[in-house]
Amino acid sequence: MSIKDSNAGDANFRTAPGSCSEFSVANRPFLSSCLAGSSLAVLLPAHALPGTVTAYVPEGYWQSFTTGVFVQNIEGPPSTASVISTPNSVSSCSSNPATQLTVCVGNNTDVYIISGTSLINTLTSAAKRNAKNVIVLRNPAVAQRYRQEWERLWASPRR
Repeated sequence: MSIKDSNAGDANFRTAPGSCSEFSVANRPFLSSCLAGSSLAVLLPAHALPGTVTAYVPEGYWQSFTTGVFVQNIEGPPSTASVISTPNSVSSCSSNPATQLTVCVGNNTDVYIISGTSLINTLTSAAKRNAKNVIVLRNPAVAQRYRQEWERLWASPRR
């Protein structure tokens, strides 16, 4: 499968043999999630409305020490490609159209929260204290119950 954007082929996705995603941008080397332990993200507009579609591609992978996340609009207003700096190598990203945030993880235990082209939070405590976990609950009743239980445990003196 191949997806080409409407801006004269300046950014293109394709699914390569073996079901991994590849991304190419004019004047930029080919970037790929075909590397072991690497995945790219595509941020769609909220509520499936027309708008900007942005690709987030980790510069690194499991056997790489290259840092940063490559960002490029592939639909919507033209933009200059950029690289968001990260302190450590990033191997995987995932985007959420509901929150309009992208979460990337490092080869160590860092978690990077990206909004647009800005790194808005870096979670690094897992390297010394604990591991980061993410849970996505789509049912509001289940999410509320989960939050109540988490708050009960957090308030517990035995934590």
